[in-house]
Amino acid sequence: MKTPTCILVSALVALAACSDPADTPTTPHSFDPPDAVVDVPSGDVDEPDGGEPDADPDVPTEPGRTLPTSWTVYVEADAPPAVQWAAEDLASYLQQMGWTAAVERDPPPTCAEGLGQILLPGQPIADATPQTWSMAEQQCDSGVRVTLAGGGLLGRQYAVYEFLHLLGVRFFHPEQEYVPEAPVWPAAPISRQHTPDFRLRSVSLHLTHPLELGDAFRDGGPELEPEAVRYIDWQLKNLASVGHGGVGTGENRSHGIDRGFPIDAGFSLHNQQQGGRAVYDPDD
Repeated sequence: MKTPTCILVSALVALAACSDPADTPTTPHSFDPPDAVVDVPSGDVDEPDGGEPDADPDVPTEPGRTLPTSWTVYVEADAPPAVQWAAEDLASYLQQMGWTAAVERDPPPTCAEGLGQILLPGQPIADATPQTWSMAEQQCDSGVRVTLAGGGLLGRQYAVYEFLHLLGVRFFHPEQEYVPEAPVWPAAPISRQHTPDFRLRSVSLHLTHPLELGDAFRDGGPELEPEAVRYIDWQLKNLASVGHGGVGTGENRSHGIDRGFPIDAGFSLHNQQQGGRAVYDPDD
């Protein structure tokens, strides 16, 4: 009699928040991933030989309206580091999509004609859950002002990455992302607020078995830490609310916690897998 082979599948479960009709983009995204997948560390987008951009950023999204191609992301100097990182990410992705973008402080009091402004407010949304995010667009002739806000540290970052998702960016893998050649901007003014339906959403590493990230998290040196940091950031970009707390013993040891993932601990009551030990014995 043959011994059955035990196949252990390390499930990566991302319980994404369900969207209601109000959260559905008004303009469908059109892209061809094989021609536009980029390597995260380099951030470069390779255009196929003879290829042409799918969209011109100067093409109006609705009659009589043209989007600015020069954008400024405004974030307060005393904002948490995670919000600062999200602001820098936003400017970087806008640049990869062909727009001029920079991060600054002290936003002007009103929408400026001909310019694009993205505001990350210093204060969270009042009377909202920590994971609630919102985005609101204001138009002034040829200028656009977008406010990205959240109810807490996670929600404030979710607003940034959901905005990028709305523009066509896709976070497929920690080492591979899709960035369109030009943003896919909805025709109707952006106005959304959403609270995830599930409070706990996670992608978990099963480091007991060989994985591509095993060395980086378990016994890798400082040279592998950037790979692990990109994995933590990838979780956040896909709206995980629970993730890896950090890596190494240096400045990245609490990177996931700094981004807003909770500190947790636990113990096993019962375990029947591969010689595992637990505090509860069902035969006692």
